[in-house]
Amino acid sequence: MIEIKPTLNGTYCRIIHVDHPNNNIGIISPSDGELSVKEWLFEQIHPNNFTWEEGCGRHGGRGFIFHTSNHIDFSSTIQFLIDWCRDKRFSLRLETDCHSQQKPVKSSKKQPAKKLIETNLEEVKQSFIDLNKGLDGLKNNNVIRSQRFIGEIGEWIAEQLFPGYLRAAGTSNKGWDLKDQNGDRLQIKTHAKSSDNNFHYTPIGNNTDFDYLVIIVLNETFQLRKCYKVPVVNVKDLIVNKHINWEKLEKNGYRFGFEEILKEKNLDYLIENRELNTPSLLLLADGAVIPTEGRNLLR
Repeated sequence: MIEIKPTLNGTYCRIIHVDHPNNNIGIISPSDGELSVKEWLFEQIHPNNFTWEEGCGRHGGRGFIFHTSNHIDFSSTIQFLIDWCRDKRFSLRLETDCHSQQKPVKSSKKQPAKKLIETNLEEVKQSFIDLNKGLDGLKNNNVIRSQRFIGEIGEWIAEQLFPGYLRAAGTSNKGWDLKDQNGDRLQIKTHAKSSDNNFHYTPIGNNTDFDYLVIIVLNETFQLRKCYKVPVVNVKDLIVNKHINWEKLEKNGYRFGFEEILKEKNLDYLIENRELNTPSLLLLADGAVIPTEGRNLLR
C-alpha cells in the first residue's frame, strides 16, 4: 500500500510504502506540486506525464534522484498519483489533510486533455496476428532470438554498425552483448521512444564488465534515431544516481554517426524519417516485417 500524508509542520507531503513508514519514497511540494522521487518510485512511474530532471528538487532531501519540471499544481500531482495507483492496482491511503495542503499559486500551464480511444476488437485481433507474423519473420532471420525483442533489435543493429563484433551465443549473457576477435566487448542498451517522450536517460548498474557502452535509441516505429558509444573508462564518470543523461553524452561528443554505414549496407530504411518501400509495414530484415498496426500495441 502507498500512503500520502502531510508532515506535521505542513511543509510538504510524504509518499511512503506502508511496509517502511519511516522512509519517504517521494515528496510533493504543496506550493506548486513538484514531485521528487527515490529510485523505486521513479522506476515505477517514469515517464508518464512528467518531464524529469536530475536531483532532489526544492526540498533538498537525501536520496531523491529525480524531480519533476513540468508539474502544474499540487492537486494535479495528487490526482496523477491517484490515477497511477489505480492503473498499477496499488492500494492508496490519502490523508484528508493532503487535500488542504495546496497554497494559492497562479499557473499559466494547462492540464493536457486525455484522449478517448475506441477499441475495435477485430482490428486488435488482426494486429496481434500481424505482430506475431512480424516477430516470426525476425526470428527466422536471426534478428531476434527471444521475446525480449526491442533489446535484440538493438543488438542486431549494433552488429550492422560495428563490423567484426558478434552477439553472444546465448541471450542471457551478463556484462556484455557483442564481442570481436580481439576480445573487446560492447554492452548494448536499447530504447524505443516516441517523439514526445522526454525521458532521456539510460539506467546503468554497477556491472562494468565491458569495454564500450553503446546506447541505441529507436523511435516508435523502431527506426534508428540516435546512437552513442562510450568507453567504459568514461562511463563511471557519467553515471548519476545509476543513470546516464543523454544530454551529457551529446555535450561530451559521444554521438556515433551511423547514416553512411547503414546506407552502404542498403539498410537506410532503418534510419529515422526514411521512407519505407511498403508504407504499412516496418521492414527490419529481408523477409521480416512488423506491421504498423501491431506496433501500436507495444506503446
